[in-house]
Amino acid sequence: MLSASPEGLSDAALARELGGGVRTQTVNQLCRRLAAEGELERVGTRPILNRLPAPKPRRGRRTTGAGSRTKRSRTVAAVPSSPDTADTAAPPAAATDPLLAGASPSGTDASPATEPPTTADPVVAAPNASGTGASPASDPVPQVAPETRTRTTAEPTTSPCYDPPPYDALQAWSRVVNVQSLVAGWLVRRGATLRRASADGTGPARDLVASLDGDDVHVEVTGWPADGARTHPTTIAGDWFSAAEHAAAERRRAHPRARIVIALPDTRRYRSLTEQRAASLAGAGTEVWFVDAAGSVHAR
Repeated sequence: MLSASPEGLSDAALARELGGGVRTQTVNQLCRRLAAEGELERVGTRPILNRLPAPKPRRGRRTTGAGSRTKRSRTVAAVPSSPDTADTAAPPAAATDPLLAGASPSGTDASPATEPPTTADPVVAAPNASGTGASPASDPVPQVAPETRTRTTAEPTTSPCYDPPPYDALQAWSRVVNVQSLVAGWLVRRGATLRRASADGTGPARDLVASLDGDDVHVEVTGWPADGARTHPTTIAGDWFSAAEHAAAERRRAHPRARIVIALPDTRRYRSLTEQRAASLAGAGTEVWFVDAAGSVHAR
């Protein structure tokens, strides 16, 4: 359908075309997952349109002529003036969010600010007297002939990071795997860098570790129990909440300067348990985030 409509189709239009009682919410979740994987683009506002990404042009190799040899040169990367400047490029500054940094006086969120990555400035070094090439990169002052100096662009380096975990459309949105995916996507949209995302599908909890606004954020994620068990889901949810609170306390002891968060699906049972344990949670310096089916996150 998207191939036949290059201008794009909204979630509602796709749901109507699919028919068979497919809900717009289900199409929205699938399209967001495909967009995160680079399979399609979501553009515009009200409505957001889904369309196929434009194909990337192929790059051909340049040669100096038929039968001739490719021109070769020797390059060395410039040594940074300070060890601190040799690190990776600074991540984009996160958007101000009422949940994380307080609302602005005007009542609107601040626009996200980004900084371009720092690009190293390597130079082509002149051969030494022995003809063996340039000085090693560890030499603090490379010997460069002024008349032969040329500028090239070094590839920027980035610190390792993780993509948001995939959303499983075959399970309910309140399952732990989908709550983790929704929270991770929410953090990334606010400029956070994911540093860890556990993928243990056997237990009732998963975790996330991210860097946001210069802070380390450790998130203990818990979902809602599935129906059909011998024990009522509300009883199981109470046990899972207690386990998440204990895990958060352990994280606080291991990371005293980090932000410790428990993320839960927004249900009446979990909100009631949070109110009952409010004093204990505050004493342990633990935040509680509630996640809804649309991927929005709300503080307690």
